[in-house]
Amino acid sequence: MIVETTEEKKWVLTVSVNDGSPAGGTGMQYFVGEFDGQKFIADSNQEKGLWIDYGKDFYAGVTWNHVPKDRRLMIAWADNWQYRDYLPTSPFKGQMSCVRELKLVQKEKKYILKQLPVKEMECLRTNKHEMKNIKMGADEEWTLCDKKEVLELDISYPIEKIHAQTFGIKISTGKNRQFEIVFCKEKQCCFVDRTTAGVNPHDKFAGKYKAPVDFTQEFLTIKLLMDVSQSELFINNGEVVMSNLLFPEDFYKVKLFATGGDLVIEKSIIYEMDEIMKHPLDEA
Repeated sequence: MIVETTEEKKWVLTVSVNDGSPAGGTGMQYFVGEFDGQKFIADSNQEKGLWIDYGKDFYAGVTWNHVPKDRRLMIAWADNWQYRDYLPTSPFKGQMSCVRELKLVQKEKKYILKQLPVKEMECLRTNKHEMKNIKMGADEEWTLCDKKEVLELDISYPIEKIHAQTFGIKISTGKNRQFEIVFCKEKQCCFVDRTTAGVNPHDKFAGKYKAPVDFTQEFLTIKLLMDVSQSELFINNGEVVMSNLLFPEDFYKVKLFATGGDLVIEKSIIYEMDEIMKHPLDEA
């Protein structure tokens, strides 16, 4: 891959592990280094590898060759071998992540992969709702939408104006059911909690999963895709990603919250999403 801004060429080796991912069970690591056609050698400061996804359900990702404009696109199995045979789905068993565009960037003397949904998915957007430069008080909750099944949420927070101890997104998935995404500036992390997010088909399905988050930048950015039975969270323009299945018992109701202090939301945009991809030529 070509490193953004420097035009340097590096090789990326991905490895799917059957056990030992940050959230437990299956997951994907990557290593950045050099490849001579026979032997791959990881860079000396990246021999331990990094995680492509900190969620529970992203495994065995594959990429396409010869995509126009040298784009590197990946799709993965959105599942985990710990419980895949127990998932309450019919007539299918197993599903895929969204297609993501990968970019390699240099950060703090290391190379990291950034991932975002492919731009072609923007054609699914409908009914845009936007807010700008809004202050959220301590211990407030705001409802953004109600009774949605598929949606995309984009939020940007000025980091110097985050005074809340914790903040994030709560998504009601039924009576006494909730999926939570919680950020903590002090601990430099994000937690995704699906303990009570809906149907729990296996004892290793429900859980709370953690990922590191960089709060040293000017803005914290969040992109969240909520499909009928999965969530895909992209933090800081895809520097950190968390993908998790969930099986709601009702349509989604989305709230923003802040606890223990206030914060400012520079921009919040929520889209409803069509469930069928339309090719631009279809509308011609």
